Amino acid sequence: MAFTFTYPTPLPNTKGWGPGWPDCQSGKMVTHPVFKPSLHEDIHELVTILVYEIESRGFRFLDPGCWGYACRGTKAQDGSLSDTPSFHSWGLAIDINAPKNPFGQPESSSQIATDERWVVPFLRSYGFFWLGPAIKDWMHFSFCGSREDARRMTIKARKELGDVKYDEFEDGIRAYWHGDPEPTQDGPKRFGWNVARRAETRPAADDPTTHSHPLEDHKHTPGGVV
Repeated sequence: MAFTFTYPTPLPNTKGWGPGWPDCQSGKMVTHPVFKPSLHEDIHELVTILVYEIESRGFRFLDPGCWGYACRGTKAQDGSLSDTPSFHSWGLAIDINAPKNPFGQPESSSQIATDERWVVPFLRSYGFFWLGPAIKDWMHFSFCGSREDARRMTIKARKELGDVKYDEFEDGIRAYWHGDPEPTQDGPKRFGWNVARRAETRPAADDPTTHSHPLEDHKHTPGGVV
């Protein structure tokens, strides 16, 4: 596996992901109920399994406050954009709880750097590099492997995190969107229902990078989301 946990990190186009900003691959993005508006289809299932596990350990993802795909260059602390493509432009970066992990602020101001630091080694074990110490981007994690690494990490997550029942998680999200009653038993379906309720994923109809009901448009298969 070709992970590089150093900064600056080799860009995804050097690992087989194709172009990022300004030639973003919007057609490969799939709407995500937590990381809005979407993520690359090849890490969508992996991130969803990790969300399931992280929340089951007591962490709560803010809504709004968690971000994924954005077709842009990297951001400076003053908000200006550079000419270097951001990992977000490939849909391979996640920003976790931005209000509690402010970019450019002292380490002591970061939820992840202090109270929830266990999230860092957990995500690293599945290929995500934290930019907190490197540039004080406390919220930001980049998937640093190849597309084959993404497939392997998804398989690893399925095995190591137990019976996640990704299909059942999808069913819970669909149940919420369709107005079905809340599941009465604990488990992936109820968790999916709760995630959808909290996130209220309703992408704008004119946004070409998203779908109103992504799990209807992208069928899950053992090989990933297609």
